[in-house]
Amino acid sequence: MRNQGAPVTHAKLLRSIWGAEYGTELDYLRSFVKTLGQKIEEDPAKPKYIVTEPWLGYRFCSPVDRPSTGSQNAFL
Repeated sequence: MRNQGAPVTHAKLLRSIWGAEYGTELDYLRSFVKTLGQKIEEDPAKPKYIVTEPWLGYRFCSPVDRPSTGSQNAFL
């Protein structure tokens, strides 16, 4: 929530959640984000809150502030 609207890298999320030793474990992060999306998104296939930034990470958005820059709006 601190970074609302700004992309947060995979590595930063992994280190913040699980610690430095998990900085490259993308499968953990993808699984966690997918599960979270299934819980908070009205339609997980068309996320409004947790938006994937391809090859970078994720962005938390208010549905009103969704990025319109061609970001992929599906989970990895």
